[in-house]
Amino acid sequence: MNIVILSLIETLGICMVGLMFFVAILFIPTEGIKVKKEFKVGPEGFCIRIERVEEKKKE
Repeated sequence: MNIVILSLIETLGICMVGLMFFVAILFIPTEGIKVKKEFKVGPEGFCIRIERVEEKKKE
């Protein structure tokens, strides 16, 4: 195979592993932390916002 094609396949593989790691970190259940997800579509395009929000303890 051509070296360019092999490099492209390797780069895509590394990106996919990084993305899976990022998603796993966000969605691992942690006590007292809630994941807030938001998806908006506007005239310029779309926006995905994901953040971890710490819940206040009820006492």
